[in-house]
Amino acid sequence: MRPRGRPRKPFKICSRCPETRRSEFGVDVHQPDGLRGTCKRCVRARAVINRKLVQERTAISRKPCRVSRPASAGLVMRAIDDGAKTQEEIRRATRLHEDAIADALADLWDAQKLDRQALRRREYIAA
Repeated sequence: MRPRGRPRKPFKICSRCPETRRSEFGVDVHQPDGLRGTCKRCVRARAVINRKLVQERTAISRKPCRVSRPASAGLVMRAIDDGAKTQEEIRRATRLHEDAIADALADLWDAQKLDRQALRRREYIAA
Protein backbone atom coordinates (compact mmCIF):
# COMPACT_ATOMS: atom_id res chain seq x y z
CA MET A 1 0.00 0.00 0.00
CA ARG A 2 1.54 3.25 -1.12
CA PRO A 3 1.24 6.22 1.24
CA ARG A 4 -0.25 9.40 0.01
CA GLY A 5 1.89 12.48 -0.33
CA ARG A 6 5.42 12.62 -1.70
CA PRO A 7 6.26 10.33 -4.62
CA ARG A 8 8.84 7.60 -3.97
CA LYS A 9 12.50 8.25 -4.72
CA PRO A 10 14.22 5.79 -7.06
CA PHE A 11 16.89 4.93 -4.44
CA LYS A 12 17.20 5.07 -0.68
CA ILE A 13 20.26 4.95 1.58
CA CYS A 14 20.28 2.64 4.61
CA SER A 15 20.80 4.40 7.94
CA ARG A 16 23.25 1.67 9.06
CA CYS A 17 25.15 0.71 5.92
CA PRO A 18 25.71 2.31 2.49
CA GLU A 19 23.06 0.13 0.78
CA THR A 20 21.11 2.05 -1.87
CA ARG A 21 18.87 -0.49 -3.66
CA ARG A 22 15.16 0.14 -3.39
CA SER A 23 14.09 -3.52 -3.30
CA GLU A 24 16.19 -4.16 -0.18
CA PHE A 25 14.02 -2.03 2.09
CA GLY A 26 10.93 -3.21 3.90
CA VAL A 27 7.62 -1.42 3.78
CA ASP A 28 6.70 1.06 6.51
CA VAL A 29 3.50 2.96 5.79
CA HIS A 30 4.26 5.44 8.59
CA GLN A 31 7.33 6.83 6.80
CA PRO A 32 6.93 9.57 4.20
CA ASP A 33 8.50 7.48 1.42
CA GLY A 34 6.77 4.24 2.51
CA LEU A 35 10.00 2.35 3.29
CA ARG A 36 11.90 1.46 6.47
CA GLY A 37 15.01 3.40 7.36
CA THR A 38 17.24 0.31 7.42
CA CYS A 39 17.73 -2.30 4.73
CA LYS A 40 16.55 -5.90 5.14
CA ARG A 41 20.11 -7.19 5.57
CA CYS A 42 20.75 -4.88 8.53
CA VAL A 43 17.39 -5.78 10.09
CA ARG A 44 18.22 -9.51 9.80
CA ALA A 45 21.72 -9.02 11.21
CA ARG A 46 20.33 -7.11 14.19
CA ALA A 47 17.67 -9.79 14.77
CA VAL A 48 20.37 -12.50 14.86
CA ILE A 49 22.42 -10.51 17.38
CA ASN A 50 19.39 -9.83 19.57
CA ARG A 51 18.33 -13.49 19.44
CA LYS A 52 21.79 -14.57 20.64
CA LEU A 53 21.74 -11.99 23.43
CA VAL A 54 18.32 -13.16 24.62
CA GLN A 55 19.47 -16.79 24.58
CA GLU A 56 22.54 -15.90 26.64
CA ARG A 57 20.47 -13.93 29.16
CA THR A 58 17.91 -16.70 29.57
CA ALA A 59 20.66 -19.31 29.91
CA ILE A 60 22.21 -17.30 32.74
CA SER A 61 18.94 -16.53 34.52
CA ARG A 62 17.41 -19.97 34.08
CA LYS A 63 17.29 -21.80 37.37
CA PRO A 64 18.19 -25.47 37.42
CA CYS A 65 15.13 -27.67 37.46
CA ARG A 66 14.22 -29.29 40.72
CA VAL A 67 15.11 -32.95 40.75
CA SER A 68 13.59 -35.38 43.18
CA ARG A 69 15.88 -36.15 46.06
CA PRO A 70 17.96 -39.28 45.46
CA ALA A 71 16.94 -40.56 48.89
CA SER A 72 13.24 -40.37 48.00
CA ALA A 73 13.31 -43.87 46.44
CA GLY A 74 14.78 -45.19 49.69
CA LEU A 75 12.15 -43.38 51.74
CA VAL A 76 9.36 -44.75 49.57
CA MET A 77 10.79 -48.26 49.75
CA ARG A 78 11.02 -48.01 53.54
CA ALA A 79 7.38 -46.84 53.70
CA ILE A 80 6.33 -49.80 51.53
CA ASP A 81 8.28 -52.17 53.75
CA ASP A 82 6.51 -50.64 56.78
CA GLY A 83 3.12 -51.50 55.26
CA ALA A 84 2.09 -48.50 53.13
CA LYS A 85 0.23 -49.83 50.08
CA THR A 86 -1.22 -46.73 48.42
CA GLN A 87 0.35 -43.45 47.31
CA GLU A 88 -1.66 -41.64 49.98
CA GLU A 89 -0.23 -43.90 52.70
CA ILE A 90 3.26 -43.45 51.25
CA ARG A 91 2.76 -39.66 51.25
CA ARG A 92 1.70 -39.67 54.89
CA ALA A 93 4.65 -41.86 55.90
CA THR A 94 7.33 -40.01 53.94
CA ARG A 95 5.91 -36.46 53.77
CA LEU A 96 7.11 -36.23 50.17
CA HIS A 97 5.31 -34.36 47.40
CA GLU A 98 3.18 -36.54 45.13
CA ASP A 99 5.47 -35.84 42.15
CA ALA A 100 8.51 -36.99 44.13
CA ILE A 101 6.62 -40.14 45.14
CA ALA A 102 5.67 -40.81 41.52
CA ASP A 103 9.29 -40.33 40.40
CA ALA A 104 10.53 -42.62 43.16
CA LEU A 105 7.96 -45.29 42.25
CA ALA A 106 9.03 -45.05 38.61
CA ASP A 107 12.67 -45.52 39.66
CA LEU A 108 11.71 -48.52 41.80
CA TRP A 109 9.69 -49.92 38.91
CA ASP A 110 12.68 -49.58 36.57
CA ALA A 111 14.91 -51.27 39.14
CA GLN A 112 12.29 -54.08 39.43
CA LYS A 113 11.98 -53.65 43.18
CA LEU A 114 8.16 -53.59 43.15
CA ASP A 115 5.74 -56.50 42.79
CA ARG A 116 4.27 -56.05 39.32
CA GLN A 117 1.12 -58.06 40.02
CA ALA A 118 0.29 -55.85 43.00
CA LEU A 119 0.82 -52.73 40.87
CA ARG A 120 -2.07 -53.80 38.67
CA ARG A 121 -4.25 -53.59 41.79
CA ARG A 122 -2.67 -50.18 42.55
CA GLU A 123 -0.92 -51.58 45.59
CA TYR A 124 2.75 -51.07 46.20
CA ILE A 125 4.48 -54.15 47.61
CA ALA A 126 8.21 -54.83 47.62
CA ALA A 127 9.25 -57.60 45.25
